[in-house]
Amino acid sequence: DCGLVAFRPTMLQSQFVGGTPKPTLRVLYRSTPMIHRPNLPFQLSHMDVDAAACLEPFDLVSIRLRKGDLVIAGTDGLFDNIGDIELRSMVLAHRQGRPPAHGRGMDFAGDLASAIAGRAAEVARSPFEFGSGGKLDDIVVVVGCAEEWTSTVS
Repeated sequence: DCGLVAFRPTMLQSQFVGGTPKPTLRVLYRSTPMIHRPNLPFQLSHMDVDAAACLEPFDLVSIRLRKGDLVIAGTDGLFDNIGDIELRSMVLAHRQGRPPAHGRGMDFAGDLASAIAGRAAEVARSPFEFGSGGKLDDIVVVVGCAEEWTSTVS
């Protein structure tokens, strides 16, 4: 099982005169977990299952991204251990003072993916995992930063 969430950076305007705008993230898209029942995700590894029937329930989505949007994909080891609110907070903290500028997007994305995976592993190993939702599982995180497309001529 895996999931995907896409964020768009925005500025939250203060309601007070002279207030400072605050950076935040708006969720553009959040995938729905594909599960038979709790703790039983769909699997694509069974060789005796018809592949076409196995892929039928999956969604194909199209998202129009803008420069600066972030896409985070991960296995259930990520999304079982880090909720959307904590994930959003981590991204905002990581962006503070170092927005993904052109040419640095890969460094930013790699650093953010490592930080998110590290936090998910930390929560999974917590001695309180059974009470707080931490769950040992494989953890894979992929972060992409949308940039403007430019053609290159060589």
